[in-house]
Amino acid sequence: MNAPTVPPLFEIWHDGGFLVSEANGHQSRDEITLTGGAKVLAGTVLGQVTTNGVGLSVSLSEGAANTGNGSVSITSAPQADVTLPGVYTVTFTSATKFTVTGPGGLSLTGQSPGAEVSASGLGFVVTAGDTAFAKGDSFEILVGPAGTPGAWCAWDPAASDGSQHAAAILFGTRDATLADCAAVAITRAAEVNATELIWPPDATPEQIAGAGTQLQSVGILLR
Repeated sequence: MNAPTVPPLFEIWHDGGFLVSEANGHQSRDEITLTGGAKVLAGTVLGQVTTNGVGLSVSLSEGAANTGNGSVSITSAPQADVTLPGVYTVTFTSATKFTVTGPGGLSLTGQSPGAEVSASGLGFVVTAGDTAFAKGDSFEILVGPAGTPGAWCAWDPAASDGSQHAAAILFGTRDATLADCAAVAITRAAEVNATELIWPPDATPEQIAGAGTQLQSVGILLR
């Protein structure tokens, strides 16, 4: 008799799952504003933005009623002091042509899929899919500040806006892709399971060790 097949169990990060202990009540937690233009998972190490970010964040969305199944990809990141923050909208006028409108009165007509579009320092390419685009299909490219002073984002050792200093851990998963949002973070007096923390994928062991020391300096102990 064959043994029953059991599907593998995949455990997801859940709110506070990284905690070993914390102070009585909610003394270890603070309400924060999460920024950075991304979805951030529970257990992510955070840094606080103390100055205006020198870069810009980008997020993409497609029209809910699009006929075509093509996509947009960024080829040149927006440039601080060159690219105006705001929404850059791609609107198809036919199956093979589209216009681009954006902040500051930007208006580009007669653009074609497959060719790079340059819009105020932002570069992108619209790629056609198996199903052709139709008139009215659209995409939005949202360009915003990389960080909001006083807000928190995923710790980044390469940053220069304050978020290079590890100082908290996100309690529960939150999505700041389109806008800053309210969140809860562990900011003091806690023990955490170091194996359940989330670090930038390109952070070196030395950088992570340094961030661990920074967390300990605010009373967050890695076990």
